[in-house]
Amino acid sequence: MAGIIKVNQYQDFNGNTLFTSDGNGNLTTQEIMYPAFEAYLSGNQTVSDGVDTKITYNAEYYDTHNAFDSTTNYRFICPSGGAGKYYVYHQVRSFLTTSSINFTRCAIMLNGTKVRDSGSNFEANPAAGVTVVCHSVITLTEGDYIEGLGQINVTSGSGYFRGDDPAYCRFGAYRIGS
Repeated sequence: MAGIIKVNQYQDFNGNTLFTSDGNGNLTTQEIMYPAFEAYLSGNQTVSDGVDTKITYNAEYYDTHNAFDSTTNYRFICPSGGAGKYYVYHQVRSFLTTSSINFTRCAIMLNGTKVRDSGSNFEANPAAGVTVVCHSVITLTEGDYIEGLGQINVTSGSGYFRGDDPAYCRFGAYRIGS
């Protein structure tokens, strides 16, 4: 003989809702992998040679909690209730006006301090460009902020981070746990 249990909300022992039912068989689960955002550079950004520069990520694919500032500080601020471990990723693509690239770097900053960086130490001609990716798991508490930096070192001329294609320069994160 089978038993039937009818409920509309399932909770753990601490009273946290695991999922609910609307009575028609539709379930709503807890929000996992939130807060989350992905921002991108919508135009080219020229940078000084060999200087860490904050990338002005001024457009967003998504921002679940309106916690990424794409107009002033170009940073994600951990919102209330969003504390936890985050997978953070940052990608830049550098190009030149002339000469060649000695190296391109990208970095992730936490509260103004570099916590992860990555680089490519090879030469490329201006037309080819160089893509560098950096990622990390970072623990954030409410009010902590993360930013993306980039650096281009050239033999002569000037470099820029390419923003005419949103796939070139992007910065994002999503919560993966507490």
